[in-house]
Amino acid sequence: MFANCDWRGLYKSTNRGNSWIYIGNFANSIDDIEFLNSKGDTVWVGGIAPVGESIIIIYVPEDDGKTWNLKHYRVLNNTFGIYDIEADPRSSSIVYISAHPYLFKTTNYGKSVDTLLTPVYVQGYHSSAEISINPNNPQEIICSGAYIYYSKNGGKNFEKIELPMQNAVSHSLAVDWQRRTLYVAIPDHGIYKRKF
Repeated sequence: MFANCDWRGLYKSTNRGNSWIYIGNFANSIDDIEFLNSKGDTVWVGGIAPVGESIIIIYVPEDDGKTWNLKHYRVLNNTFGIYDIEADPRSSSIVYISAHPYLFKTTNYGKSVDTLLTPVYVQGYHSSAEISINPNNPQEIICSGAYIYYSKNGGKNFEKIELPMQNAVSHSLAVDWQRRTLYVAIPDHGIYKRKF
């Protein structure tokens, strides 16, 4: 179990919270914590750096998790918060990062990143928020935001799926990949679904 204590750092417990192991703190605030490999022993943390821009931090454990080492630290310039971090289910080195207001992709554990989506503002909101990857075909990606963005080729190109109403935004989504059904939450309007 991991706990985000905001500017106080990241902690881990193996006994239901009776005691905690301090992992580290390189952010003013932590927005997202993800395990992005099959063993669950590599932790990606997204948050806000002291300079005010978004960061991604990768920790790996040693001596059975008693101590954790910083594997990589990267500032994402001109971004202001991490919304979501998701890995390709077949390759943990391929990771998608939604950082306001961009969508990024890395294929080398964050050493370099490519920008997949640039800002599209609707009522002050940004391009991408939550990310979903098809577990059976990781080339298929859907993310929410000012539109619903759908890629069939690992983010090289995206189709825009219009939301049910104009000037709306979606922060949250859920995808039933087997039934090809998309669920989106639109603030002040509710939850909608559609086939794709």
